[in-house]
Amino acid sequence: ARWQAVTASPRSQIGPVAWSKQGQIVAVDGFAPLRCYDATSLELRRLVGPFPYSGYNMTTSGDGESVIWGGRIIRLDDPDSQRLSTLAYLSLSPDGKLLAGQKPDGKLCVQTIDGTEIRSFDRALVVFVSHHDCLLWSSDSRRLCVLDADRTTVSILNLDGTTAASFATGHTSGVIAMSWSTDGTLLATGTSTDSLRLAKVEAVEAKDDDNAAAAGGKLQITALAGPLNFGPISSLAWSPDSQRLAIGTHGNVIFVDRSGKEVARTAGPTDHCFSLAWSPDGREVAAGQKNGLFVWTADGQFARAAYQSNA
Repeated sequence: ARWQAVTASPRSQIGPVAWSKQGQIVAVDGFAPLRCYDATSLELRRLVGPFPYSGYNMTTSGDGESVIWGGRIIRLDDPDSQRLSTLAYLSLSPDGKLLAGQKPDGKLCVQTIDGTEIRSFDRALVVFVSHHDCLLWSSDSRRLCVLDADRTTVSILNLDGTTAASFATGHTSGVIAMSWSTDGTLLATGTSTDSLRLAKVEAVEAKDDDNAAAAGGKLQITALAGPLNFGPISSLAWSPDSQRLAIGTHGNVIFVDRSGKEVARTAGPTDHCFSLAWSPDGREVAAGQKNGLFVWTADGQFARAAYQSNA
């Protein structure tokens, strides 16, 4: 009866989602305006936009005050103060001070929040078909994780322009979703065919004083688990404590531990999950799904849902 009552509402696809520390869930409904919901009640607080639809890549700053989507920087406490960036496919650093994205010539670039360029990389930014999470920041805002041109190799870049590590994931088809754990030690990649792989990220320690400086910016990435077949994957998100990975598939949201072992999955009328965003306390995850905006507990239990009319 509960599900019948919820699904009786008109439905429409939810694309990117983000969860702020101020207790808002931000979601995009098709080509409609940006929608800001109260995270507890899913009551609609405000509409911002509309904007041209720009895929599933939406990020929030570590302080939860700003959201980046569609080349726009939007303050959640003052959405009318939005501004455009010169970069496409934006990703905001966790400290809220830097923007990474694609320059008009296709190259990867890092700017300050006010638009001052601090680093232009001599490499193109490879973008997923969905534009989803093609740029990942380390939690200390000092490194970027990107996909290489072959779409199966990932590289972690230092902001000084050097490469900290490159890693052949082992996927046989192009990666379409990535997530880097908050503690910086685990990297998850997923595809629409051979599913999930996990890799371990470690710092390279200098063996003597002579190579200490050279080793300071280096990392080592090694395969940890996979391929783990959970079906076609469309989104990935590590929990804030880095202990649980949420996997958005074409039929469920699946939760695995740090080893890749399944610990829970959603039940009920789930549908293709395009994007995921954890609550700041790690107890719940918001999912932008083909059949609406859902909130699930970390154990896969239904918490609440919201739909918007297509009319």
